[in-house]
Amino acid sequence: MSKNNINSLSASLPELVLERNRLQQQMAHLDESIQAKLQQSAMDGYRPVSSESVLSSIEAHRGDLSISELVAFSGVSMQTYYNAIQRVEVVSVGKLNSLIGAVGLQLFIGKRQGNK
Repeated sequence: MSKNNINSLSASLPELVLERNRLQQQMAHLDESIQAKLQQSAMDGYRPVSSESVLSSIEAHRGDLSISELVAFSGVSMQTYYNAIQRVEVVSVGKLNSLIGAVGLQLFIGKRQGNK
């Protein structure tokens, strides 16, 4: 039975059930493809957290905000900001998330890529 020839009034119940199962399998395959594309899209914007990546991301997205406005808006101290751009490993995840959230970014936790 082709997908263009289904007439629910003339098709038998077993034919309809078979067609439904076929369509359900297609939908499952499409769902997997969509999920894979979404994950790839998320990974395309992925950058490992480092002092350099934090600094460049903030600089690229802070617009007209001064550093003092940025730290006030994010609710972190000036020292936390400097730690984030110089020694990110000493900054808590919550404070780092607040800082980059203030410029419209978010932390992404995912599978490690390569030996980074």
